[in-house]
Amino acid sequence: MDSDGEIPDDVARTETVGLSCHGVEEEEETEDAILKQYWMYETFGSREEKSVYHSKQEEMALGILSSTIRSLDKRYEIGLPWASPDIKLPDNRASALRRSYAKEARFCIDPLFARRYTAAIETNMTLGFVAE
Repeated sequence: MDSDGEIPDDVARTETVGLSCHGVEEEEETEDAILKQYWMYETFGSREEKSVYHSKQEEMALGILSSTIRSLDKRYEIGLPWASPDIKLPDNRASALRRSYAKEARFCIDPLFARRYTAAIETNMTLGFVAE
């Protein structure tokens, strides 16, 4: 009602069937709603997309992961994500033997190094990192 005691036309008006009320209910926006709306506008265009695109290499690595993962007691084992599925590793036996002979020679020259090396290997074996 206005100051004259009449109901304004934008709220109610007299119709042939009686008094018809209309108008817009104003909702008070809470601080949460205002903040959500603000951040919705602020992050427009910079939000992370729902679908993730992967390169062919990433797809292949994910395929290797999903097809080779397995649980071993309290650990997991997965296949190595090589760049090519048909990887051929070179024969490195000669190189490994050279390194082994060089280590043995150093053990003879430096007994302290030999003891430390042996202790480190034994520790790794007790922890289960190395097996014979």
